[in-house]
Amino acid sequence: DSVRWSAVEALGKIGSDTAISALVTALNDPKYPVRCSAVEALGKIGSDTAIPELVRSLNNPDSYLRMSAAESLGKIGSDTAILELVKAFNDPNYPVRWTAVEALEKIGSDTAILELVKAFNHPDSYVRISAVEALEKIGSDTAIPELVKALNDPKYFVRKSAVEALGKIGSDTAIPELVKALNNPDSYVRMSAAEALGKIGSDTSIPELVKTLKDPDYYVRMSA
Repeated sequence: DSVRWSAVEALGKIGSDTAISALVTALNDPKYPVRCSAVEALGKIGSDTAIPELVRSLNNPDSYLRMSAAESLGKIGSDTAILELVKAFNDPNYPVRWTAVEALEKIGSDTAILELVKAFNHPDSYVRISAVEALEKIGSDTAIPELVKALNDPKYFVRKSAVEALGKIGSDTAIPELVKALNNPDSYVRMSAAEALGKIGSDTSIPELVKTLKDPDYYVRMSA
């Protein structure tokens, strides 16, 4: 068993496409550590040839294997895996769901951005916040209208992350909504909005930030 595991590890480190066939075979190895290492090795090699088998692994009964498959598909970075990764947003295991969202972030294409935006309507708040954080890292202006809608999410930590994402993207397009967020009932959202407006650095937000110096919350005033 340890010999097969060591062989799979070595093939992953070598990183040659010629190893893919052997690694795909190892996905059906009777020993769990060998299967896990094979999934990870396929991600390291990063060849599109591995995608069909990794996609199949997204339906493996073992949640760790499903998570590793999603992570590997993110490393490969091909749009062809996106629809299957989106299905994994509904995986019964929450780390698999998060990893699938992170995989779309790594792919980072226009198609991936569109699917991440759709995830703002997902019933799982942790999928929603992961999607917001993913779009923040991608930093695309095309996500701004949906990030603005996320300011009304029922979960405060999703709203807070949406505000932070708008500040990180740094587009003047976000300023009117961030200014509105300075009056949000949630002090964390107001604080994040003030910080985001500071990062964007536009003179147009100064009058509203000055008003925020009278906010009842100390941390909001400090952020302004």
